[in-house]
Amino acid sequence: MSYPSQVVAAEEAVANDAAAAAQAIKDECENDLADAIPALEAAISALNTLKPSDVTLVKSMKVHTSETCWIKHISCGSCSLSQVDLYVVLHAPT
Repeated sequence: MSYPSQVVAAEEAVANDAAAAAQAIKDECENDLADAIPALEAAISALNTLKPSDVTLVKSMKVHTSETCWIKHISCGSCSLSQVDLYVVLHAPT
């Protein structure tokens, strides 16, 4: 079965439009990623400067509940970036 050239041309135009839209999304994502990578690398470098004594210090702080909440959020984000299990960090023996 052969398709008329008009049908093929119309389907090609639709496919080209979809490809152009996909390429635009890809380009935008690559630009966003290029912007984010330096921040990620800086965060990883900062995490690599942490010592076990730093974690012990934070765990030993006696602070108000709202301040503890912020410390937990920061710890959670830090552990996520460094791919460390937060439960292990918070419950590690001191």
